[in-house]
Amino acid sequence: DILKIKTLIATTLVVSVLLILKFYLYVAIKLIKTYFFRYLLVQLISAFLNILLTWLLIDILLIPTIIATTVVVGSLFIGRFILFYLLKMIQ
Repeated sequence: DILKIKTLIATTLVVSVLLILKFYLYVAIKLIKTYFFRYLLVQLISAFLNILLTWLLIDILLIPTIIATTVVVGSLFIGRFILFYLLKMIQ
């Protein structure tokens, strides 16, 4: 596969489904306020970076999957909550 698109497609599908499910979970456990469009903005930025960075680290830089996904997911997890805090979404 010249374009290394398999990882890109798989990651896109998983991240898209989780985007919606996480909003309802975060609201249900009273982690964030119900500012859906702010949440959506933060999550879309995070999703885009997740897809791009995962593809870049695994398919382009050939970093082992377990290391690449751990670094990407961990970094974006912290980054999302920083943005939630800055946008005054944390309850």
